[in-house]
Amino acid sequence: MSNETKTVPVELKTCPFCGSNNPHLRDRRHCWVIYCPECYAELDEDTEQKVVAKWNTRAAPAPDDELARLESVNNRLCVVSQQLYDANNTIKAIRELPDKWRKYSLQAQMLNSVIQILNVAIDNPEATSYIDSADCADELEEALGEAK
Repeated sequence: MSNETKTVPVELKTCPFCGSNNPHLRDRRHCWVIYCPECYAELDEDTEQKVVAKWNTRAAPAPDDELARLESVNNRLCVVSQQLYDANNTIKAIRELPDKWRKYSLQAQMLNSVIQILNVAIDNPEATSYIDSADCADELEEALGEAK
């Protein structure tokens, strides 16, 4: 067969990358190729059936309950991230205080930050599975040591 675009009726899904409705199937002597003229995506296989099957295969969408769980975890991680960001800014401000106030202010702020993080952990244990508690404990100990 020549390198011409195949015109027999083969049902191809839209391009998975750009959504084009115009993918082309070609025989290139040693393999079959489906390509998209819009975004230049290309897939090849040794048989026509294999290349068509691969092109038309799409990943199954995640179940709604899994998406909801991931969204919930993401939201809780955003809350923790914002709390840590706020705590870091407060610590920077505390470090600029006179020495006699700094010690107590820093200890109070660090304890407050730990309480906030623990509250998030209590509300949603899955959200904190990404936080390494040993690292958090080391950082807290270091900050409290600096305040002394």
